[in-house]
Amino acid sequence: MILDQAERALESGNLIKAYNLAREASATEATDPRLRFIEVLSLARMGDTSHAWELYDTYDLGTIESADALSLKARLLKDNALNEEQPQPAALREAAEAYRQAFAATGSAFPLVNAATLACAAGDRKLSRSLAETVLHILQSAAEEGYWPWITKAEAYFVLGREDEAVHAARAALAQEDASLGARSSTIKQFERLMPLISAEGDLPEEMLGHLRPPPVIHYCGHMFSDGADFEARLAFDVQATLTKLRVQIGYGALAAGSDIILAEQLMNCGAELNVVLPFSIDEFKKVSVAPAGPSWIGRFDRCCTGAASVTIVSNMAYVNDPRQIGYGGEVAMGMTVLRSSHLGGRAHQLAIWDGGPRLSLAGTSADVSTWAAAGRDTEIIPYPAPRTPGQFTAVETRNVELIERDAHAILFADFSGFSKIGEQNLIFFWNGVMGRIAKVLDRFSESVLCKNTWGDALYLIINETAVAAELALSLQEEVQSLDMSLLGPESRGLRVALHYGTMYRANDPVTERTNYFGSEVSKAARLEPVTPHRSVYVTQPFAAVLALKKKSEFDLHYIGDIALAKDYGNQPIYRLQRSRRSTV
Repeated sequence: MILDQAERALESGNLIKAYNLAREASATEATDPRLRFIEVLSLARMGDTSHAWELYDTYDLGTIESADALSLKARLLKDNALNEEQPQPAALREAAEAYRQAFAATGSAFPLVNAATLACAAGDRKLSRSLAETVLHILQSAAEEGYWPWITKAEAYFVLGREDEAVHAARAALAQEDASLGARSSTIKQFERLMPLISAEGDLPEEMLGHLRPPPVIHYCGHMFSDGADFEARLAFDVQATLTKLRVQIGYGALAAGSDIILAEQLMNCGAELNVVLPFSIDEFKKVSVAPAGPSWIGRFDRCCTGAASVTIVSNMAYVNDPRQIGYGGEVAMGMTVLRSSHLGGRAHQLAIWDGGPRLSLAGTSADVSTWAAAGRDTEIIPYPAPRTPGQFTAVETRNVELIERDAHAILFADFSGFSKIGEQNLIFFWNGVMGRIAKVLDRFSESVLCKNTWGDALYLIINETAVAAELALSLQEEVQSLDMSLLGPESRGLRVALHYGTMYRANDPVTERTNYFGSEVSKAARLEPVTPHRSVYVTQPFAAVLALKKKSEFDLHYIGDIALAKDYGNQPIYRLQRSRRSTV
């Protein structure tokens, strides 16, 4: 049943899956209020407050008399307040009052403790203490067990300044059977945002934070090796011990023969959620990165794919003997790890079976470790227990090929919605006003734009890296939105911009005699632009992942859904790109 699946996804902290399930059901059945609640709550937990508000109103969730539904409105008010760099007392008080109304309608202590915390954050210490005392009285009278009653006690104790009791209650909450990853992640994210506003020290006690914080989401990688390696059992033991030490529950990575498969198997053995990310099709990957190591790995690869929570194929491009394709897949897997950890309020970590050798190729374990380190992130190393033979797996590990005609870059397509209906008399303003202003924006990014073209209202750019492409795309939108669109007629609705990141060919165009880029990833970007709403910037999952990997906190990435691209190009997970409303993420 979809509702049960969505509930389990929410409990496990898989917010994208919970949202996708609830969204799909709402689009077809449009009946179950709980599914609609999960859809809106998933968006709120992922940080997309504006879209969550929109759906909350559309679904009339405020008319449902339950603690969850009534508290959701208060939660959205709270998120609005906390999204500001300097939360305003009036906005905090408004959210507190909404939680008090939810308490009055339901008698539940959960909304009341939120009201207490927000009242304290708004500066009304007397009211907050009174509300917190009431919370403790309700919970002690009811004598309820479970994660939420205990963590509610912990929050009330903290508001009252009784930190030792708060830590004790938090530990008791974590000992409950329903202390799910989703519940813990929701708690830690809210605590970390609110508690600095009510604590003189600005932080929660580390004892409390350390226990509540979800375990790291890991990106795993490692060297390939062949059938019959005498060190395999010892390596599996080391992996299992490390996963236990790190308390890993979620992992992302590929499935090359040897270390990758060992890591994936041990993730499944310890009950963790395995997410497989492959650079190209399963059949191509098996041929390139599994079969060369021996036949036994094929069956193990298949079993890992079957047991995985998800299998993501990063590109529909066939393997063209280019190690950049494999390195690209690794970048996306790393970025997906970071995106998932951000949804959980935890941290991203890398686990590598590595010999410590230098980076000799565009792909492989050394390349993955180097990319992760360049993003300022930590790697846990499990030493590779045997000498390695250079060139043993040339397609993946040590092939050093100069393929100067292929690159990995950001791709931008944009057009002006309603251009075909602009009257002849308005085209001069469009050409000089709109396109002229776009040209000035591009001038500011000239060193990073590797290729540009335009026809009519359309714009095509290749940009050297994702962070620059994100800034350029948002700058284009801001520039165009500053214009008076009424000068172009009633059908002119504004610019729509699509961004993708992928590998492509680079060559001299025989017609224009200029450098141009082409390939299936360019086509994918072109198919996203027609389904992007005007005045928006939509990005593909690879773009979002690589941008997130770079720790660019000035941007927000809001998951939109699994969207059908134009011209029957299939469905893709899509994010909306915006500037962050806060100085930090």
